Amino acid sequence: MKLVRDGKRELEDVCDAIQLIRDRADFATAFKAFLASRALGAKPEATPSAGFTSIWRQVYAKLGVTADFSGLTIEDRPGYWPIVVLTGMTPQKIMQAIREANLFQTRQYAPDLDIAVMENDRDPKTGSYVVYVKATQEADPELKNLSANELKDRKIQGITILERILLEVFYFILSGGKHLDPITVTFCTGSRDSGGHVPSTGWLNHTVRVYYCFSGLRYDGVRARAVVS
Repeated sequence: MKLVRDGKRELEDVCDAIQLIRDRADFATAFKAFLASRALGAKPEATPSAGFTSIWRQVYAKLGVTADFSGLTIEDRPGYWPIVVLTGMTPQKIMQAIREANLFQTRQYAPDLDIAVMENDRDPKTGSYVVYVKATQEADPELKNLSANELKDRKIQGITILERILLEVFYFILSGGKHLDPITVTFCTGSRDSGGHVPSTGWLNHTVRVYYCFSGLRYDGVRARAVVS
């Protein structure tokens, strides 16, 4: 409360921190490990996960959505981030909510992503769900120079455009204002638009941009993010 009174912290941030401590019984141990890893020079995304449920509550609060996580299990898996997708969420709804909340700048190749992107490997129309991706700021390096068609043949499940946009907000909160893919672009191979193209997302010129790429594209800088359930 003293930090809030002195104008050094926002009340909402302090409450979120307290909630994180309450949510995780082993918070003290995990936080000490986090501090130790930072002292050794570890990157933030490589440190032990802590309070992901609390962070996802913040994500949906920022988007103006009352989050109901009942029936969902959000695990803390070392080296992975959860993506929590609630029923009723769509790419266009999330992009619009980001703009209305003034979180960061966005651009998209189609006026309405819900109309443009018609095919998705997973869709919250059938219920809320959680998937996991590797906890890395850039897309998976081991999947570089692999087209969406090749990844499909190898049965590697990729992130959808909806999951990737939600992950952007998650990382923005987790990292204190940073963005995913400042160098590469995430190839959202779990989705296809009406022309058979693959939506792709990255950070360029202070803007989160949604592009499209050909499904046969093979390029080092355009990489998928594999998802696991």
